[in-house]
Amino acid sequence: MYRVLLAMCLLGGAAWAQTPVYVDFVHPGPETGTSLQPYDTLAEGVAGVAVGGEVRVLANNSHEVMTITKALRLVAQGGPVRVGTASSPLGSGAPLEWLRIVELMYNPADGGAEYLELVNTGPVSLDVSGVQFTLGLTFTFPASTVLGPGAYRVLVRSTDATLFSSNYPGVPVGGFYTGSLDNAGETLQLSTAGGIPFLTLTYNDGGAWPGIADGGGFSLVILDPQGDPNDPANWRGSTDEGGSPGGGEIDPGNPTVVINEALTHTDLPDLDAIELRNVSGATADVRGWFITDNKNIPQKARIPFTANFILPANGIAYLDETVFAPSPDGSPGSVGATPLPGFRMSSFGEGVYLFSADANGVLTGYMHGFEFGAAQNGVSFGRVVTSEGREHFVPQTAQ
Repeated sequence: MYRVLLAMCLLGGAAWAQTPVYVDFVHPGPETGTSLQPYDTLAEGVAGVAVGGEVRVLANNSHEVMTITKALRLVAQGGPVRVGTASSPLGSGAPLEWLRIVELMYNPADGGAEYLELVNTGPVSLDVSGVQFTLGLTFTFPASTVLGPGAYRVLVRSTDATLFSSNYPGVPVGGFYTGSLDNAGETLQLSTAGGIPFLTLTYNDGGAWPGIADGGGFSLVILDPQGDPNDPANWRGSTDEGGSPGGGEIDPGNPTVVINEALTHTDLPDLDAIELRNVSGATADVRGWFITDNKNIPQKARIPFTANFILPANGIAYLDETVFAPSPDGSPGSVGATPLPGFRMSSFGEGVYLFSADANGVLTGYMHGFEFGAAQNGVSFGRVVTSEGREHFVPQTAQ
């Protein structure tokens, strides 16, 4: 059995002088290699050891949440373990795993500020004094830092302090970190004051991660804070441009509609065309969404407000150059009274992207698309999903 050592010692550095007691949550009898009968619960183990003693927990992922009233420090060594704040004046046993990263503005648009947001997802106050980033950034929470249930803490890149205050007036800043979030993705790690990791998050700017957060002015927002933080399906683009530091936001519930195929090289009378597919399990209304060839300029052409762009589950809709190409009749659509410029797809290669928007033309945080290379005349690029869930856009069979 894998052993997790929880060592409890007197605050102030008293020596560990006593024979350790053992707690075994899963083994019915004495633990192999020890001469002592294990306790059944952690509470019994703590009750059976004096201040300065040692408790060894002989279990894998079984842990109790308890309140320790003795002046003890909890130290974990090795293996997956719920790390508590045993020295907290609020009473310990509150797991630091309740502290979660819920928003990342890792690649802000020009004029934007980089930040990240953490929240106490637990039901009681959490003492995060001394909690530190040990991968990705440099920041340590100062002494006496306590987050109440549901409390947010926004950390801002030190070089963006003035810019953040200007962009988000009234939003309190919980601290400034040095270093920066890598625009290409990286691993962030939160650890206890003693350097024991309890949260690791690896995000990316490609693959299944929401592309709208990669320089598009939107942040990454987690869907389920208690879910896997390393699963790109557990993240979405923020509802609002600029994100929502300092509080939660309402999920607009954007359906998952993808660019399924693009015909980018044609000669008249054929026309370049884009195929959309609704891969969500419900009806998707994409009327008023935007199509563009440049992900940094989303509002180039607008999907018409016609019934064929209300897609049933797994439904398909098509757009051709009469919808998205520049023309005197204003076919690329408009936002209010402002006509859109439209675009033409290059047979030599560029990109094609779909952006969600509301009826007023305000972006709502969803994007899908891809870059493509040179194409043969009449041969489209199609979306292929591998068994690992990765998307590829490859030339289809020649027509």
